[in-house]
Amino acid sequence: MVKLSIRQMVELVLRSGDIDSRFVSGDRMQEGARAHRLLQKNNRDLYADYRSEVVLSGCYGWEGEEYLLEGRADGIFKQQDQYIVEEIKTTVVPLSLIGEDHDIAHWGQVQCYAHIFAVQNRLAQISVQLTYFNLESDETKKFTRTLGLVELEDFVYQLIARYSGWARLAADWQQTRDRSISDLPFPFTRYRRGQRQLAVAAYRTMASRSKLYVQSPTGVGKTISVLFPAVKAL
Repeated sequence: MVKLSIRQMVELVLRSGDIDSRFVSGDRMQEGARAHRLLQKNNRDLYADYRSEVVLSGCYGWEGEEYLLEGRADGIFKQQDQYIVEEIKTTVVPLSLIGEDHDIAHWGQVQCYAHIFAVQNRLAQISVQLTYFNLESDETKKFTRTLGLVELEDFVYQLIARYSGWARLAADWQQTRDRSISDLPFPFTRYRRGQRQLAVAAYRTMASRSKLYVQSPTGVGKTISVLFPAVKAL
């Protein structure tokens, strides 16, 4: 069984646009988390049945492989006998520049959550809502769509089909990588004094995911004594 984060799968398959991956400060991330909590609190005041951070998981079979999709919906509530699954996104982009199709990955994420929830609750249709919150103006903008269960199911399987192609390539590459690592010799004819002990200690540390502190004189060869076992530990 392959366990997949819904957000990671969706962002891998549906992400588009430029390659800008500029640094996001810790302060900005904290502001985003605070904004999520604020909107969730406001929604709890508006909707008596509003639930936040709802953990969801669903199992899907594709080409002989089982995929367990897991995620956490920002909010789920009921309005006029219709369930709504909400995804909250914080931004510094002026809301006037954000349209309904601002980012298809955002829709993809909430639609996956909605399908799992609809299956678990035997719903023929369900609504999904994207709520954008501007961190500088404290304004919100919402988009809502109502989708049928079959439509959502088709969408999720399309994502899995596209992801599985990438996963096969990644698995093939990993096998190639592992074969090359297993045949990789130490790049020098012999170990210097203390070098083998350091390499063994580094390997054991990485394999057990623990920590190692080393004090050693200049010239022992510390760099390769850590890099070589790090590669082997893969």
